[in-house]
Amino acid sequence: MNHFYNADEWEYTTLLKQHHASLVQEFDQWLPAQWIQNAEHKIDQQGTWHFVPFLTRGKTVEYFLHQCPTVQKIMQTVPIFDNCTFSIMGPGAVIKQHQGHGNQHLRVHLGIRTSGKAWICVGDQTQHWSNGEVLIFQDSETHCVENPDTDYRVVLLFDIRRSDYFNHRLNYIEDTL
Repeated sequence: MNHFYNADEWEYTTLLKQHHASLVQEFDQWLPAQWIQNAEHKIDQQGTWHFVPFLTRGKTVEYFLHQCPTVQKIMQTVPIFDNCTFSIMGPGAVIKQHQGHGNQHLRVHLGIRTSGKAWICVGDQTQHWSNGEVLIFQDSETHCVENPDTDYRVVLLFDIRRSDYFNHRLNYIEDTL
């Protein structure tokens, strides 16, 4: 069973990749003192895990979003459900096994700043993040994350409905035939 979805079959992947450099610049404007510490107590972690949030539980975080026009454009174009943030794992951080939303959501990660050493394991499959590359997985499946690097791992993280993935995937496949 494949626990990761094929990001290259999803029509929004190209848009995300095209805006990678702008997203890096938008992330770089935020100083570590401005990052929000993860307050999710049900997820066991070691090390630091921070966020620069744009959309949390369906509510826009204007302070951050106002200063990130590329994120704004993506949020207006991509069918993001209820969560969009820069997720920042500190050097040596570990997020232990946990499960997220129900199975109607998929989690999307776009590598913003990563050396390729940080990884995520969903079920029995492990993937490493790459700058400008997209990973899509079922957040309700058991997964864990580790950043063995000496630098931060940063991804643009957001949720979509599974139906949006499949609807936009089918359109992509039909358009390429």
